[in-house]
Amino acid sequence: MDKDELIANYFLGNLTPDEEQKFEYLMQTDTDFKKDVEFQSQVKDAIFRHERHNLKQRLQDVEKDLIPKNTNKIKWLVAAAILISLSVGYYIFDSSYTYTELYAIYFEPAPNIVHPIVRDGIEDNDETKAFVAYQKQDYKLAAQLFDKVFQDTKTSEILFYEAISLMEINNIDQAIEKFEIHKKYNDLLSNKTHWYMALAYIKQNNIEKAKDVLNLIINNQESYNYKKAKELLRKL
Repeated sequence: MDKDELIANYFLGNLTPDEEQKFEYLMQTDTDFKKDVEFQSQVKDAIFRHERHNLKQRLQDVEKDLIPKNTNKIKWLVAAAILISLSVGYYIFDSSYTYTELYAIYFEPAPNIVHPIVRDGIEDNDETKAFVAYQKQDYKLAAQLFDKVFQDTKTSEILFYEAISLMEINNIDQAIEKFEIHKKYNDLLSNKTHWYMALAYIKQNNIEKAKDVLNLIINNQESYNYKKAKELLRKL
């Protein structure tokens, strides 16, 4: 049994006692093997979190369309289906990394660093409402509000957060369009645009474009997520 198969069976819980001993020995003596196991674990956890978020959003969308008298019954049926899907998906393992897996492990929404939300503050304008929605992970509403705010204010940072929100609701083409516009500005978030564009291209399965953008990042060691960009590029 080769190392990749050994790792796969470890995550599936299918190791024999002899294979468990071999696995533990390699974890203690083979640095590359240990790093691969740790990365695989991170990938699985990231996919689980990502899919849980997506499925939770789907459940919320379904609930909005339910007939009130059937809400509880259907809600629990959908929730049960989600749990089954997560359980099955979590234990399916492939020793190679798909583009979906790489996107899941490397993508996380950018924190709000331009418009702090004061707890118990009054939501008295669209920009505040947009960032409140963003922080509450209501990305569909956030994208709509960010678009309106940018049209009203032309504040370039808003474009960046609109693009992130669009990525979260799987509107990748439009997200890339927003990043392309944001690239023309020089603001507090300009150094992050290329990283998220690369991830958007990966989500789109446009790997050549993703590689081009990642190469732009690694050409400058001061770039945002320089080390992660090098690591990700090696995996594509």
